[in-house]
Amino acid sequence: MQIDIVHRNVRVTQEQKEWIQRRIHFALSRFARRIRRVTLVFSDINGARGGVDKKCRFVVMLSPHGEIMIDETAVNIEAAVAAISDRVARAISRTLERRNDMNVPREQTIKSEYGSTAL
Repeated sequence: MQIDIVHRNVRVTQEQKEWIQRRIHFALSRFARRIRRVTLVFSDINGARGGVDKKCRFVVMLSPHGEIMIDETAVNIEAAVAAISDRVARAISRTLERRNDMNVPREQTIKSEYGSTAL
């Protein structure tokens, strides 16, 4: 799983990048085989004025195809990543469940010596 961290108008330290990567691996490691790339884009909405203005856009490219994109705004980068990583994990889980549901036949018929029975 490749993780790209992009920051625009906001400073992300090396220590924060390492923490973000650990947090993402922790949240998404069970889906690692199904994820091609993870991109996090951080930006500062209000600039130097402060407030709840750190935006995090989380983009997950699934294998073989598909994309999940979620935005989160928080006071700081760590809070945004903590909130968004759990949301992304749930979104990936739902997406993969839907894919599996589409591949399973809705009705299976069992043939026995007494006739056919639908389950």
